[in-house]
Amino acid sequence: MRRSLRVFAFGAALTLAMLAAAANEGDPVEHLQVAAETDDTALALVRELTATIGPRMTGTANEAQARRWAERHMRDIGLANVRSEEFTLDLWQRGAEAANLIAPVDRPLVIAGIGRTVATPEGGITAPVVRVESMEALRSLSEGALDGAIAFVDGPDFEPSRLGEGFGPGAARIRRAPSEAARRGAVAVLVRSALSGNRRIAHAALLTYADDAPKIPAAVISNPDADALRALAGAGCDMVVTLDLQPEMGKDLVSGNVIGEIAGTDLADEIVLLGAHIDSWDLGEGALDDAAGVGIMLGVARLIAGLPERPRRTIRIVLFGAEEVSLAGARHYADRHGGDNHVIGVESDYGAGRVWGLYSNVPDTMLPVLDVIHAQLVPLGIERGHNRALGGEDLTFLRQNGMPVVSLVQEATRYFDVYHSQDDSFALIDAADLRQNVAAFATFAWLAANVDLPQDK
Repeated sequence: MRRSLRVFAFGAALTLAMLAAAANEGDPVEHLQVAAETDDTALALVRELTATIGPRMTGTANEAQARRWAERHMRDIGLANVRSEEFTLDLWQRGAEAANLIAPVDRPLVIAGIGRTVATPEGGITAPVVRVESMEALRSLSEGALDGAIAFVDGPDFEPSRLGEGFGPGAARIRRAPSEAARRGAVAVLVRSALSGNRRIAHAALLTYADDAPKIPAAVISNPDADALRALAGAGCDMVVTLDLQPEMGKDLVSGNVIGEIAGTDLADEIVLLGAHIDSWDLGEGALDDAAGVGIMLGVARLIAGLPERPRRTIRIVLFGAEEVSLAGARHYADRHGGDNHVIGVESDYGAGRVWGLYSNVPDTMLPVLDVIHAQLVPLGIERGHNRALGGEDLTFLRQNGMPVVSLVQEATRYFDVYHSQDDSFALIDAADLRQNVAAFATFAWLAANVDLPQDK
């Protein structure tokens, strides 16, 4: 990892003109971008993955089938060193779950147990509901204020944007509300969804139980149902809900990362990493999150593998397992391959909207290379962003160990309408947007794998 920083330590002798010449030599970038305009490999792969396998929850037979599927397609594309690197983990698994408002009216509620929630007693919990308007209001309650109640933790509406910034506060509410409510005597908690929009769907999420609070059953409630509880509370109605959650813990479940490579030439020991994740949550097809990323990266690999020349550096495709539940695949990869010479990494894990931004997290001395790469992305409508990017969840540990990363930022205005929900389906993917993604990631990968650097001489 440290060597990767030295690889991109630019000297004064390396000029932008030299870099531009390297980028344009033989016009492989133009070839990739033109080919991507009519290539629907990524779209076909996303359709196949979602239709024939569907949800790919970590540790399930579907996830194992998806790994075999990915290996087969990597070999068909012509990638080298194709393999799955498996690992085991203990994991929360969803069971039967239901919620019903039984007073002042009888109404089923759309909910989803929050990942890692404990179970209710068999047969569920029936208790009065107390609405708490926000996390700030919840924290201001005194000890015992929610004794014996199911806390309904409300929150503000999520305003969509192309960066999806509004999701963070909702996710934090879901993660933290259970322990805060338990400290104040609640026997269970319903937390307003973190989704944008008003679909009557709930979504998968994860909670973090505090060590100093009781563990109580917890579920996300859909926005329309949350609105109904808000209205009843505002009208002064006494509410009673029955909540039944029956999750289990799976032991020694198998997950894994799927890896394939386009071998480099004179700089084959230097790796450009292209990542996505093969697993998904269990409620929908996992099309946007992250079958789209899988399709994009395999589509990129197919186009580059079909060029008449090989890249100088090795391009390594990594389809990570267990991203949704713990980043176990990312950690396993970093532990096993942290000593490999990764010169830069990028991940597709933000849906299938058009790429509109190139953000980075690289040493200042590397910024001229990113400027040259960005120039080749401008025809695709891509802006240059800041140098504080995270690069993607699965690149977390590699980034922390010094690997430079890039984010090709996708349009996310509607991404959180269906995030981790039953409505995350192939029907939401636009073919033209997916082709533009393939063009953008292929352009970046080829240039990162070939641009001339001082140490390359």
